[in-house]
Formats: sequence, C-alpha cells, structure tokens
Amino acid sequence: MEANRKQVDPSGQELIEGSTIAGEISPVNHRAPWPLTPPTNGRVKLSDDQKIASKKAAGIRYHKKRKIKEDEMMEELGKLGKYSVKLDRESHNLKTLRDRMEAWVDEEYNIILTQLVDNYAGQNTEVQKARINFTGETSTGQDGLEQEMNQAPITSGKFSST
Repeated sequence: MEANRKQVDPSGQELIEGSTIAGEISPVNHRAPWPLTPPTNGRVKLSDDQKIASKKAAGIRYHKKRKIKEDEMMEELGKLGKYSVKLDRESHNLKTLRDRMEAWVDEEYNIILTQLVDNYAGQNTEVQKARINFTGETSTGQDGLEQEMNQAPITSGKFSST
C-alpha cells in the first residue's frame, strides 16, 4: 500500500498521490501568488527607464511614418506639378487653335458676305432691267418701293405641267 501514499495538502485534506480533489488544481501546477506583490489589473507598471524607452520608440515610429507620408506627399506634389505644366501647355495650344479658327471663321464670313453683296448687286441690276416694261415705263408697285409680284408676262391662261 505504499503505492497509495497519503499526503496532506495545505488545507489539511488528505490526498492520494496522482489524484486531485474535485475543484482543486494538482499541487504540481499550483502556485500561490506571493503575498507581498500587488495585484495587476491588465496593465503592468513600467519602470521610468522602460517608460522613457517606450516613449522614445513611439516617437521614432511616429517620425518615420510622418517622414514616409511627407515623402509620398512631395512625390504626389511633383506629379501634380508636371501634370499642371502639361495642362497649361494644352490650354495654350487650345487657345491658339481657337484664335486661328476664329480668324478663319471671320475670313470665311467676309468671303460669304462679299459674295452675297455681289449677288445682291447683280440681282438689283437684273431687277432694275425687269422693272422696265415693254412700253419703256418703270413699274414700281403700289408704294413705289416694292417691286410688283408678277413681273413676267402671262402667255397662257393654263399652267403647263412638265
């Protein structure tokens, strides 16, 4: 019966070696906290040196991230600057093209206007010729300013449909 040696645990109960009492942890794994250590509630208090080192490390991380962001922003600013120059050049080219097209439109307008004036002047001489009837008198219409609607003589009472 030596194999079933009895031990007494700190609470005064008998234990059989290798067995546990219900609700208790095996004595090999059980360690009671040191009675003089204060309880910790999720945070471990750091020493002053540890606090300084932690703050220093956080500062270094912050400055590295800030430097990286600053470098990225400067790179983006450079890209935007190049794009701005490209847009300015394109804007200048478009303004030049617009000015050329406006000049071309003005030139075409003047050509068309000249042709219309020439055509109108030619029509006026023909109208003046048509106003003179076969007796040699000029037909001016009722108010003297408008020409008559029917200037061509009617040769037949019927209209031909050809």
